[in-house]
Amino acid sequence: MQSRAQYFATKCKKNPSWATSSVMNYMRYQKERAEKGEISTATLQNYSKPIKLFCEMNDITLNWKKITRTLPRRKSHASDRIPTLDEIKQLLSIQIED
Repeated sequence: MQSRAQYFATKCKKNPSWATSSVMNYMRYQKERAEKGEISTATLQNYSKPIKLFCEMNDITLNWKKITRTLPRRKSHASDRIPTLDEIKQLLSIQIED
């Protein structure tokens, strides 16, 4: 009996459009989970990376541009900011008790 990975690789090589469609459906499912708040949107790329590596290692060519276009963009920066002078003064005025 073939493993699921071998079955997927064999079927992808025979029908690349099925493979692209299957990966897009899987990523759509993960995107819905992100919209529900079950996972973070930044996590979505972590679901596509192992699939992409698997396909590269098995010489399976997929349209990754088409697949990743459906994913929301990640924030490239944190929502941190520099503290204001008043906030620094307030922090310095707090006395630490032993």
